[in-house]
Amino acid sequence: MSQPGARPAHLPAPGDYRGAIAWMRKLRAGQIARRPEEGLREHKKRITRQQISDTATWMFVERGFDAVRVADVAEAVGVSEKTVFNYFPTKESLVFDREEEITESFIATLRDRDPSTSPVQAVVAYMSGEEQRYGEVPAEALWMLRAFDELVTSTPALVAAARAMTSRIIAAVAEALAEELRLDPRDPEPQLVARALMALWETRAGSSPPSRRRWPRSSGSTRAIPSRSSSPGRSWRCGRRARHR
Repeated sequence: MSQPGARPAHLPAPGDYRGAIAWMRKLRAGQIARRPEEGLREHKKRITRQQISDTATWMFVERGFDAVRVADVAEAVGVSEKTVFNYFPTKESLVFDREEEITESFIATLRDRDPSTSPVQAVVAYMSGEEQRYGEVPAEALWMLRAFDELVTSTPALVAAARAMTSRIIAAVAEALAEELRLDPRDPEPQLVARALMALWETRAGSSPPSRRRWPRSSGSTRAIPSRSSSPGRSWRCGRRARHR
């Protein structure tokens, strides 16, 4: 039996980056369940993709982003360098591996929401579901979050990549909202809403990607965002109804 306050045996000690990779693989095994519509081959490809990303991330944390080659990551995972690039078009995307998933989830959340639900309410509900999906980060593993944050914020290439990713997600969400409201995507309203929703996401998720951190339970971060009842904008109140007006 572990002594009170002792680190659980299954968690890597601070600075044990190889242990972090092994621990992350075990964690992912329970998270990446096979989807009903997913064939065995597709499922294996998704697992391989996640293993490449997790391994690369911790190699970057340990050695530095610029000191690790894509070939080094491929060797550590046991695949070819070509295979890595088949999954990830750039070295930076090895770290920010959920851009496509986040974008699709964002758009689906807005598109499929109930007519009485505002965009803010829909996104907050989605983030709460993410919290349950990934669970709470154990206190003993917080050093991994801090190490990841340090990697991103101290690497100019990753800072630039994060900004570019955010811009692409905002553009995709603005386009979806504009289509719903029958507006030009360049119209200020869908642009404003998309940027505010992304700011809400980033505020609640912290500086790490959503896959690395539990969503905070506090709803205080939504207070600066107009609510359905207080906002004059059509898309804030309820875009699905506004489009038919």
